[in-house]
Amino acid sequence: MLTSRDIRQQFLDYFVRLHKHTFVPSSPVVPHDDPTLLFTNAGMNQFKDVFLATGTRDYRRAVNTQKCIRAGGKHNDLEDVGKDTYHHTFFEMLGNWSFGDYFKKQAIAWAWELLTEVWKLDKSRLHVTVFGGDSADGLEPDGEAADLWRGVTDIRHDHIHFFGKKDNFWEMGDTGPCGPCSEIHIDLTPDGKGKSLVNAGDPRVMEIWNLVFIQFNRAASGKLTPLPAKHVDTGMGFERVTAVLQGKNSNYDTDIFTPLFAAIREVTGAPGYGGKLDDSPAGKVDMAYRVIADHIRCLTFALTDGATPSNDGRGYVLRRILRRAVRHGYQTLGVKEPFLHRLTPTVVETMGEAFPELKKNPAHVAAVIREEEESFGRTLERGIALFEEAALGAIARAIMGDQTFTQSGPSRGLDKHGQFIAIKDSKVVISTPTNDGVERIQIPRDVAGQKTLIRQRAKHTPRISAADAFKLHDTYGFPLDLTQVMAEERGMTVDVEGFHELMDAARQRARAGADRGDDTAALVEIVQRDSPQRTEFLGYTTCEAAVTTTCRVYRRTEEGYETVERAEEGEQVAIILGKTPFYAEAGGQVSDHGMISTPTGTVHVTDMFRAGEVLFHLGVVEQGHIETDGSTEIELKVDAPRREKIMANHTATHVMNHKLRAVLGEHVQQKGSLVDDEKLRFDFSHTGSLGDEQLEEVERMVNADIAADLPVYYDFVPQNEAMKIHGLRAVFGEKYPPVVRVVSIGAPVADLLAKPAEEKWRGYSIEFCGGTHLSTTGDAEGFVIASEEAVAKGVRRITALTGGKAHQASAEAEMLQGRIEALKGAPAEQLAQDLSALTARVSEATLPALMRAALREGLSELQKRVKEFEKEQGKAASGSAVEAARRIADESEGLVIVAAVPGADAKTLRDAMDVIRKKRPEAALLLGAVTGDKCAFIAAVPKELI
Repeated sequence: MLTSRDIRQQFLDYFVRLHKHTFVPSSPVVPHDDPTLLFTNAGMNQFKDVFLATGTRDYRRAVNTQKCIRAGGKHNDLEDVGKDTYHHTFFEMLGNWSFGDYFKKQAIAWAWELLTEVWKLDKSRLHVTVFGGDSADGLEPDGEAADLWRGVTDIRHDHIHFFGKKDNFWEMGDTGPCGPCSEIHIDLTPDGKGKSLVNAGDPRVMEIWNLVFIQFNRAASGKLTPLPAKHVDTGMGFERVTAVLQGKNSNYDTDIFTPLFAAIREVTGAPGYGGKLDDSPAGKVDMAYRVIADHIRCLTFALTDGATPSNDGRGYVLRRILRRAVRHGYQTLGVKEPFLHRLTPTVVETMGEAFPELKKNPAHVAAVIREEEESFGRTLERGIALFEEAALGAIARAIMGDQTFTQSGPSRGLDKHGQFIAIKDSKVVISTPTNDGVERIQIPRDVAGQKTLIRQRAKHTPRISAADAFKLHDTYGFPLDLTQVMAEERGMTVDVEGFHELMDAARQRARAGADRGDDTAALVEIVQRDSPQRTEFLGYTTCEAAVTTTCRVYRRTEEGYETVERAEEGEQVAIILGKTPFYAEAGGQVSDHGMISTPTGTVHVTDMFRAGEVLFHLGVVEQGHIETDGSTEIELKVDAPRREKIMANHTATHVMNHKLRAVLGEHVQQKGSLVDDEKLRFDFSHTGSLGDEQLEEVERMVNADIAADLPVYYDFVPQNEAMKIHGLRAVFGEKYPPVVRVVSIGAPVADLLAKPAEEKWRGYSIEFCGGTHLSTTGDAEGFVIASEEAVAKGVRRITALTGGKAHQASAEAEMLQGRIEALKGAPAEQLAQDLSALTARVSEATLPALMRAALREGLSELQKRVKEFEKEQGKAASGSAVEAARRIADESEGLVIVAAVPGADAKTLRDAMDVIRKKRPEAALLLGAVTGDKCAFIAAVPKELI
């Protein structure tokens, strides 16, 4: 029997050796360069720019096995995992591609040959589907593909089926490249007569390979136009085809999963896996096996590729996945301590050969998973108890009728018909008067018993309330889908709409970038539609340029951008030029600002946008008008002072990245950055906060490199040569072109390439980077760390300043330190008045982190003096307040006493209250006092007057 390792390798070898494809390693499951995706969900993701005509490759045929996650977003299989034998959150996609090279004939012939000649699948059990046309799009059936299936393969002709757009027309999104597809299905029914089950959703006749023929482009209007270059994009589920080739009825019975099941049994002590799909106790154990095995694969790959659990985006999806697995271990398998992280080594062992990145830092991955397990474990038991309580109440309401019972929780209620319900000690008893007495119904605790009772007695389907679902999410960390799963197990539902209303009311989410997101689609469509020439970037050596170049002008409208011959003063425009010194945001560095001047007018550039090799200048016509011209003289001026500050922060970021690894260790990996004219912000992998000594050492080392005035070198180098340089750092998951720009601080790039294996290169900052930099580090002028904080599990963030901003922050800190020193000799009365404002200033000002810490220590010492002073004042005030209280008690008449106690604070006011109550116990009291800018009141009423 073929092993899964054999199957994967045979697929790759077939296309590499026999059909001259280039093997392209899988891209990470975290698509760092595509913010439209939570996770990489198909093999084509890393080639998306080629299909969009915004990028190219130096090969025209490719093959790989792509790591994919489908959990969250448009493609989401999370809720089905465990319930059947073929859904996964993480899976491998085997695929081959043609970029304007071969097309339908070769794709069909090779797919058939691999399946039937190499893997020897039974031809009589294979069916194919082809596109049956669509009148709305004006598309005819794909007769070409059908004819090829008949002509270049020996498939039975009655096994060729036509289906509509839903099944056999592939689209990347609402716009962009698209085309018909041809799917290959296998019939696994016992008699091989499952022809009628093709595309019927029956797992016995399932799709194993999809051949997509990309031949159209869909515009925002919905119109389809033929592409100048046609592409092939195929995808075959590795887990599915492995099950077929190994003769298994379930993906989970293959050698992909059996090592993990063995590890789960060892770690949890659970009974062995039996493959059941029912609600029996054994079936629930088997479901837990499938969920845990799938989820630990997903988590291990996602964390390896740079994702981290968090409260939003892909991080929240990972947290949901982890908590689903932990819940199954806790509730179904009875594991009460962290266990999931102990399965990580098995994933690494079984998958590390195909995906070597798993072996780089598995201890870090396991540590993050364990930390998440422990965090959820602290609230899991109480959360499950709350769910059980909510479920009991929901069942009771469904039996009694919501209109007669409105209470929930640990309570009791009596309706107008005499029905009685008590929820006590997690038990619910419903007592209903009958002709023969009282009927008592106790809701059982076991799930099967609850489902039976619901079927027999419930007036409607029980529903967990929105308030309970929200409390489970907000207080106990139960994602909504986990609450839904637990409810579904009991035959219940959840008030999802109400839950989302509560969520919307409770949170305020930043919508930064929404407008730019709308622009992005419109600008990319321009590139697809007009195929403008690439923009030559001049900005590495200059901020100003006088060039003769083409000029294309697009005017901003409510719908997007339209091509115009001229744009008038005040209009928003997007301009494409053949040459420019303006940098478009990329790699964390923000876009340049500046001015464009033509013979007819000027444009104030406020942003840039990059679509492949085309740069758009976004801004407003400030004077005159701008014309579309095949060739015109243009003056381009980047805001040079702003660019200088950006470059200083960018170069300092490279230096700091290098020093962080020197201080903290080689595990430090860049997780994101922002470089603008105000600051630099750098996210990196590290499990704990940095101590003052570590921050001080990083800051000292960066400033030492600035003081050394090291030259900054760069050069464009073939990627395969650059990757050989010892100590070179690249952002993991970033997609780099065949020729990369190497930025080296202190060592010429030519020297690095001449002897790439030299150990000494580790002592230099060497990175792939397309951004702009200083010519020497000395131009940064200085560096201070302003803050260090956590942004996610295992990810820290440093914000730092350079140049004038750094000096300004240091000067501000020194000034505040001087004020603190001055206050040390001030009278206590003055100190109390000034300290509040000074404390606020230290908190609000942008200061060096280390100096802020020292300032807070000084403020703490002053605060101690203030408290001692207030304590002495309080003693004096207490004595005078007691004397005042005695006078008030002696002088007041009647049963209501209202008085002011001069000089009292909240504490002494209580003392005064006690004095008066002893002397006048029959009276109701209201006392008030004013101290400084605060007032206090206290009241008491004897029982006789209530």
